[in-house]
Amino acid sequence: MVLTKVFRFTAVAGLLLGASACTGAGGAPSSSTSPPSASASSSSASPTPTAAYKPADANGPAENVPKPEKPALADEFSEQGLDAFTRYWYAAYNYMQETGDISLVQAVTEQSCARCNNVISSASDWYKNKNWVVGGLITVDATKVSFVKASNGAYQVLIQYGIGEGQYIKADKTLGDKIDKTVANGDVLNAVHNGNQWVVTDIGKAG
Repeated sequence: MVLTKVFRFTAVAGLLLGASACTGAGGAPSSSTSPPSASASSSSASPTPTAAYKPADANGPAENVPKPEKPALADEFSEQGLDAFTRYWYAAYNYMQETGDISLVQAVTEQSCARCNNVISSASDWYKNKNWVVGGLITVDATKVSFVKASNGAYQVLIQYGIGEGQYIKADKTLGDKIDKTVANGDVLNAVHNGNQWVVTDIGKAG
């Protein structure tokens, strides 16, 4: 089984609106000029700048990697929902590979998926030791959902994907394993819906 690298989504917005008003009460007639009745002002703040994404290179790991956002459709119990979930799962996995943050992919992967959790643990340990990965980006080219419940309760998705060239880098900047560029790879992903969301129960090589 080969599982690897990156999908990116980012969004930021900010708006500040303020207003003020003052009123005065009149007494006896006076020749003095009355103060302005009410005044209002508003201003819009510029959007908060986000730190620029910096891909990993030979000198250090990726920086400011945006977290992939799971679309609402990805939690839907439907063929379209399972397809959206599958693409999100790879995005979450790729985010983990760039950052060492395993929380997103763990949240949508069952502990029973031994293959999944082996590679999740490996990625986590790699980054805990101050190592990182350059390149090796995965691109999902096509998916085929079999929305037929198997005897084990899972639904199956066939995935075709490519992997870009990459390199594992150690903390002392020496080279680890190389990631070769490959195309037309195939995975078989099995998932179940727990009533709230889809979760992966197994994943392996197609064929």
